[in-house]
Amino acid sequence: MKNTQTYPRDMTPVEIFEYKLKNANFPVTVFEDADIAGKGWCERNLSKEQWLVSKYTNVFEHTFSFTRKEDADRFDAFINADRRNT
Repeated sequence: MKNTQTYPRDMTPVEIFEYKLKNANFPVTVFEDADIAGKGWCERNLSKEQWLVSKYTNVFEHTFSFTRKEDADRFDAFINADRRNT
């Protein structure tokens, strides 16, 4: 179920990019192998304004950043559950 937070208006792609850079304050670091699963989870559960991924922020790591702490916590739980099941 997608989290549909209401934004003041429809955003252009440039506005979405700027919004994410300014407001994605809740980072979750993942191992590089979790990249595809992480992107899939974000696309299924969040709108494009609510998350940002930065690749190779450290050796073998990517960082997913979220605009809301609740989304970051849910994503972290998903990634950790996925890691425990492998």
